[in-house]
Amino acid sequence: MSQVRIARRRRLGLTLIEVMIAMTLLMIATLGTISYRYHVSLHTQKAQKQATAARIALLMSESWKGQKGSTAFDATVFSATLDIVTSANGPSTPSGLTPLETYKIVCGDYNYYATLSWREISDDFLELNIQVAWGFQTHGATDFSTDDRIYALTTCVGT
Repeated sequence: MSQVRIARRRRLGLTLIEVMIAMTLLMIATLGTISYRYHVSLHTQKAQKQATAARIALLMSESWKGQKGSTAFDATVFSATLDIVTSANGPSTPSGLTPLETYKIVCGDYNYYATLSWREISDDFLELNIQVAWGFQTHGATDFSTDDRIYALTTCVGT
C-alpha cells in the first residue's frame, strides 16, 4: 500500500516539462502584448503628426484664401502662435504651379515644412496648393521625396 501512496504523490505534482511549457506560453503572450502596445503607440504618434500637418495646412490655406490668394502672402504672421520661419528646405512645388514660399514650422518639439504654390485657373480663379511634410529631421536628413509623410491641400479662390 505504501507504494501506491508514493505513486499518487508523484502524479499530483507538475513535471519540469509542464512547467517549461507553461512558462513558454506565458512568455509568448507577454511578448505579444508588449509588441501590440508598442505598435499602437507608434501608430498613435504617426496619426497625431499627420493631424497636426493637416491643421497647419488648413490654417495656412484659410488665411491665404482670406487674402484672395495674394502673392504677397506671408505665413510668418502666425509666428505669435507657431514658431514659423522661411526655409530653404521643403517639399518640391508640384509641376505647373508657381512657388510662393517654403516655411519651417516647429510645433512642440517636431519640425514641419510647408511649401505654398499657386496657379491661375482663369481670370477669376486661382488654385492654391499647400504641401506640409514632417519627419525629415532625423539625422539632419531633408529628403522630401517620400509621399507617405506629405499632406497636400489644394483649394480654389476667386480673385
